[in-house]
Amino acid sequence: NITINNDGFYSTISTMLEAERDGLQRYSVIISEMEDELTITNNTFEFYVEVLEGRQKVLLLSDDPHPDIASFKQAIQTNDNYELEVKLSKNFKGQLDEYNLLILNQLNTSTHPYAKQAAEQSVPVLFLLGAGSSFQIVNNSQLGLSISGNSKQLSDVQGVVNQNFSFFTINKELKPLLNQLPPLNAPFGKYNLATSADVLLNQKIGAVETENPLLYFSKNADHKFGVLLGEGIWRWRLVNYSIEGNHNLIDEVIQKTVQYLSLKENKKRFRVDYNNQFNENESIVMNAQLYNQAYEKLNTAEVNIEISDEN
Repeated sequence: NITINNDGFYSTISTMLEAERDGLQRYSVIISEMEDELTITNNTFEFYVEVLEGRQKVLLLSDDPHPDIASFKQAIQTNDNYELEVKLSKNFKGQLDEYNLLILNQLNTSTHPYAKQAAEQSVPVLFLLGAGSSFQIVNNSQLGLSISGNSKQLSDVQGVVNQNFSFFTINKELKPLLNQLPPLNAPFGKYNLATSADVLLNQKIGAVETENPLLYFSKNADHKFGVLLGEGIWRWRLVNYSIEGNHNLIDEVIQKTVQYLSLKENKKRFRVDYNNQFNENESIVMNAQLYNQAYEKLNTAEVNIEISDEN
């Protein structure tokens, strides 16, 4: 119940709406009529909410337990939009195409079949590479990356933000924090990265900033993936907490990586953008784009539109 106690009464009330299905939903807010009320035309207000598909399902597979797995788990589970499942690869019996993202800890003979299946089914993958990964398998997995050297030998590296990275925004406080974090253990060797890759973090060895990637993203046809070339994220989270009193900066990198990779791309060839509501005297404007099968924009097609009521 709301008590109105003056002529200029104003109040904000929060409520939780249950989303029974996805898509565009219409809601009405109605205030009961009062005795001797002059007009009731403003007692009803309608609004629209775009309900997106349910929580994204993330699968994390690993050969063996690893402290980095716990760090990724804790970072991801702070966001209610993700449903995370952690399994040893030998115990996983499910279907990869039921997940929006696969996080694969190490790439070797045991985990490579899952990487191959994910690529075939266009399931995005975040690869966590380290001492348990095989250079030969990495080089043959179409990751846009080749490494020559001893896959068992590791190098201590820190991260340096690539200022040209634009897939998502990074907190400006991350750059100074990276200088205070302990090094990750990255595969030691000579790196060759495809120019199509987009690098978020490069490797810094000692005082030398290199062109070797630490965290990058790329795509093969419809298969989107990211690669983290280093172990020890768990130490980053601990030091982040000791400095800031929270894990926010490192968790944000993990969460935005997961968000970018798991986000479904709009593959509709005909797209229409418009407002959900119009005022009585407002011009109705709709913008449309049409694409061919190669997703090249077309501007020669004739488009017809038919508007009807909800009945």
